Amino acid sequence: MNQKLEIIEHYFKLSDLASSDHQALNGLINLFSNDAVVEGASGIVADNPTKIASFFENFFKDNQELRHLCRIIR
Repeated sequence: MNQKLEIIEHYFKLSDLASSDHQALNGLINLFSNDAVVEGASGIVADNPTKIASFFENFFKDNQELRHLCRIIR
């Protein structure tokens, strides 16, 4: 599997745990580079590491029951 697919797979695994596991939340946040930009469905734009961390902390606080269905085809 190529590196991009591995990162995507890791992201979804961590995101399913992040609402109840602080280590998983930090691991998910650390997947993003320092120059990443995350844009939420509500229009919120997180354009630096501090804002990205805050975005995901709030997102997983508000979405405690979140589960993804993701299948990586190799």
